[in-house]
Amino acid sequence: YCGFCQRFGCEANAKGSAHITVIPIAMASPNFELRANSWVTQVLKDPAGKKVTGVRYTNLMNGEEYEQPAGIVLLTAYAINNVHLMLLSGIGEPYDPVSQKGVIGKNYCYQTGVGANLFFDDHNFNPFMSAGGSNHTIDDFNANWDFDRGPHGFVGGFTIGAGFNTSLPIGNRPVPSGTPAWGTAWKAAQAKSYQTAMNIGSSGSVMANRYNYFDLDPTYKNAFGQPLMRMTFDYKDNEHRMGRHAAEKINALAKTMNPTHLNEASARTEPWTVVPYQSTHNTGGTIMGSSPGNSALNKYLQSWDCHNLFVVGANVFPHNASYNPTGPVGALAYWTAEAIKRYSKNPAPLVSAFGSRNMIPLRVGEAVLFVQRAGLKLRDMVYDSMSEKFTSSDQTVFADHITQGGIVQMVYQQEPYSVCWGLRQDGLLVAMTYSREQYQNPPFG
Repeated sequence: YCGFCQRFGCEANAKGSAHITVIPIAMASPNFELRANSWVTQVLKDPAGKKVTGVRYTNLMNGEEYEQPAGIVLLTAYAINNVHLMLLSGIGEPYDPVSQKGVIGKNYCYQTGVGANLFFDDHNFNPFMSAGGSNHTIDDFNANWDFDRGPHGFVGGFTIGAGFNTSLPIGNRPVPSGTPAWGTAWKAAQAKSYQTAMNIGSSGSVMANRYNYFDLDPTYKNAFGQPLMRMTFDYKDNEHRMGRHAAEKINALAKTMNPTHLNEASARTEPWTVVPYQSTHNTGGTIMGSSPGNSALNKYLQSWDCHNLFVVGANVFPHNASYNPTGPVGALAYWTAEAIKRYSKNPAPLVSAFGSRNMIPLRVGEAVLFVQRAGLKLRDMVYDSMSEKFTSSDQTVFADHITQGGIVQMVYQQEPYSVCWGLRQDGLLVAMTYSREQYQNPPFG
């Protein structure tokens, strides 16, 4: 293993980075152009705000501003930057933690973790030549159905890992607790501990909280005069309880290894700070979901507000799992690319924004009848071979007062007449004759 490639270029081009695996292939295509040193400042919308029309960007080499028209726009600028662009572009309603309305910026989550450093007088680990693939991980406190979290008072989980991953001689500076913070004794401890120390650490999930979110800063601006994005975040009691349990397990494991000295793991319960560096695994802000009411994107990472905008990154996750998000982000990129291929043939929302109430729908001929999420509208869904997509129409459009209070149950009567019966929340029974052969929007009465 080569231990120096994580934060450096690779002379053998053996890294899995996009500039090695993807961009060279794209550069060979005549319809691909890479514009380096470009900073996108806004996604542009049409006057109705229903579609995006391109992006505005600045050439960082000369300061000139350009507008690039586009039929489809993808935001792939890392999780935090994707959210910032959505807020700057006014796409979707910004999240308000007080009213809990809005979706852009909500569900920001980080990772949590604790760690212990073990020091040995009789071991040399040679950490400079190691790599992540040589680590060992325990998943017993995460993806384990038999692990009962109840007695420990938290939801979610954590993994425990041990090993080395690019332990750089200057970047990695473990010393036993009690070592002076500077001077001759500190340098001596550094020289000894680099080769003879190891770490056991945890990576834990973080659940979404209404008070952890992104928004535009009211005071500070970037070089283009735009508001910086502000992150409001702190670990909550759930993360504190998880951290204490992880520390307990890590310290028990460490003591079985009989180190000469042990810096025990302890939970992070003090107010969170971005210093020192902990992780780049930021998630949330433009989460995917089942409806525009609870998410910014549908399951294909397509914007509910502008159907020709797709947003790809860890910003789509509604919480932060204990695993690092890179793998699922890559899988979702493939998933979204396949969806865009379908979308390009028929540009339209790939998922209905109407939503459905938690009720069994009715099959009537080639149509499916379902009650919309609020319970006040009955819709049909039919496949249209001309447009190669499913279409849905409101069957209560001429008598929407009939469903007042909401429909809670439905049954279908085929003979002697095609009738859909609905039970209202207040106990009243309502009926609708349904025949697509006779009319498109039959009355409900």
